[in-house]
Amino acid sequence: AMVFREAKRYFSSGVYVTNTIIGPVMAVVFAVSMLFVDINAVIMDLPVVLNLKAAIPIAFAGILVMNSPIVSSVSMEGKEFWIVQSMPVSDKDILKSKLLFSVLLLTPFYVTGEIILIVALNPGIAELVWMMILPMILVLCALVTGLAVNLKFPKLRWDNEVDVVKQSAASLIGGLGGLLI
Repeated sequence: AMVFREAKRYFSSGVYVTNTIIGPVMAVVFAVSMLFVDINAVIMDLPVVLNLKAAIPIAFAGILVMNSPIVSSVSMEGKEFWIVQSMPVSDKDILKSKLLFSVLLLTPFYVTGEIILIVALNPGIAELVWMMILPMILVLCALVTGLAVNLKFPKLRWDNEVDVVKQSAASLIGGLGGLLI
């Protein structure tokens, strides 16, 4: 029920959806672009020896969590935050539902991007494990960190959703999270 409530809040705000869905869409576009890029040709032109294939899953995860919805999820409660606090549900369960919703929202983009990257890069067994598990771990860490940032810097008094989604300290720090990965 709490995840459904979170989904309802998310999809009821056009600003919230458009601002937070850009990262996952860009991650899939990044994966598709790997179908058209010859990695070996790029590596040969560089003056240093790099394993660019090893960095692609990290870049994919970083783009995927850029401006994730969890960074603004607590602040989006706004003036109704007292309702969430008065529910007969523990704070831990409320935060878990916010985290679960973000995972459910990003999963289709993650799976689609991973399938495309596997087709594009044709990895061996060790590279395949690296490509599957590392982005998953990075995304989960980024989501937990984004939730912690929003709890540390909530913006509960706002008149316009743009204030929370684009102009809050939590969204700035959370948006940089993907870049820092």
